[in-house]
Order: sequence, then structure tokens, then C-alpha cells
Amino acid sequence: TKDQQGKALMEKQQFKQAKDTFLRPDWRATSAYRAGDYEQADKLYPSIKNEDAYYNHGNTLAHMGKYEEAIKAYDKALAINPDNQDALHNRKILEELLKKDKEQQKQ
Repeated sequence: TKDQQGKALMEKQQFKQAKDTFLRPDWRATSAYRAGDYEQADKLYPSIKNEDAYYNHGNTLAHMGKYEEAIKAYDKALAINPDNQDALHNRKILEELLKKDKEQQKQ
């Protein structure tokens, strides 16, 4: 199947080819993210409504410099699992970056 072919490509770290092969949106989004195609991943993750997708969408948005949107995505992951340490950690980093940006803008 296309998903099996995509999985084989992922195992070979051929992420660009995998993102065009997968049929499942979650696997397409993950392979797009790993290929560095954040625009494509950003389009795919919102259709997937689970903790991992919200967390990964947060990472995607962070890579795109959309820190406030990324925090909202991490919040969605944390609403499902408040103990998601990775989401808590990444959220904290982005909050600190936003705070520094605001302080620099005031100066």
C-alpha cells in the first residue's frame, strides 16, 4: 500500500518522498515536518485531533517563527495530557522568547 511504501521511505530517512507517498494525514504531516516542509505540515496537522498532532503542530509553528500560535497548539496538547513534559518544556521556551522579544521592542 502507499502507507507501507511511505513507511519504508521514512525508515530510509527519505522524508520528502515519504510525504508525497503516504495517504494517512498524520504520517504525511510527520514526514513533511521531518523533510523541513513546515508549510505542508502546518496545513496537515490541524485536521488531526489528538495530543501528538497538537504537540507536533506546535513544533512546526515554532520552526516557522509563529510562537503565539505554537503556544496555543501546545495548550491543546496539554488540555488532553497536562503531564506532557515535552509540550510544557517547549511552551516555556517560547514564552521566554516572546517575553524577550517584547522587552527588546520596548527598548
